[in-house]
Amino acid sequence: MFVTGHGKDGKIALDWASLIQPRQTVAVYMGLRNLEPLTEAFIAHGARPDLPAAVIDNATRPDQRVVVGTLATLAAAARAAEFKGPSIVIIGTVVTLREKLEWYAAGQRA
Repeated sequence: MFVTGHGKDGKIALDWASLIQPRQTVAVYMGLRNLEPLTEAFIAHGARPDLPAAVIDNATRPDQRVVVGTLATLAAAARAAEFKGPSIVIIGTVVTLREKLEWYAAGQRA
């Protein structure tokens, strides 16, 4: 599922029942600014706090950086990394495949 990290009047109003499903992957565009309320809302609507999640800052660019964590830890990790954006947030067990599918970094090393 692809969703925006912004909402009308600053409120994030998503179809939580559709987003929080087993084996669901959620990609949040423009989610960096609202990362903490976004991850808190996922948990408040029934997502596990230990659900894998990642923020990809400057995706596909030479200065791409990634932080990986869980819904409970991701906002603090992104804040510590001082991400500025543009960023995309990925939520779901697919994040555990990062090292296996790290095509971009492999291309950068070549």
